[in-house]
Amino acid sequence: MACRYIHMTRNLTTFKTLNVGCGKDQWGDVRLDIKREFSPTVIADAQNLPFREKSFKVTKAMNVLEHLNEPSRAIKQLIDITGEKLIMSFPTEWDVIPHIMSSFISLNWRVIPYYTRYRTLRWHKWIIKREVVVKFLTERGWRCTTKKGRYHVFNILGSRRLPSRIRSWIRFSPLVTDAYIIEAQYNSHEKR
Repeated sequence: MACRYIHMTRNLTTFKTLNVGCGKDQWGDVRLDIKREFSPTVIADAQNLPFREKSFKVTKAMNVLEHLNEPSRAIKQLIDITGEKLIMSFPTEWDVIPHIMSSFISLNWRVIPYYTRYRTLRWHKWIIKREVVVKFLTERGWRCTTKKGRYHVFNILGSRRLPSRIRSWIRFSPLVTDAYIIEAQYNSHEKR
């Protein structure tokens, strides 16, 4: 897919960070997305990145891989254009359940069909396995740390509607995992 460059006011060599699949996220010197509506710096497909090798020190791809036709190709391109650090996140297998529970408990039942349709329409093309991605990266010389994107169970109740006395107890509730976050640092002494 061809890419279009817009709003490129500085020389590309001065940029240090790239946000792939940026959406509304304003992080990064260069913001890349396939949709023009988010006003990215570069409009391109994450599977065909229009950058040279090691163009960026830090690259971030949050909740992108599960939407692509070939996520492994995108990961290969991400590690090619990244010189030092790569940050990726993708949802767990049960990522929709907390949203459904939150809508049910906060009495916002109109949203529940949206989330159930979300799963049945398979808007996520893949369920990405954290172990597979970590193995793929470590075989290519990247040192990985993984975290879980978590939030407190009682946040499901919709903290705005809760009395302040109860809101102060939310932090003591158990944590629910809805995403995996991988931070990979390149080991420069090993081969890619």
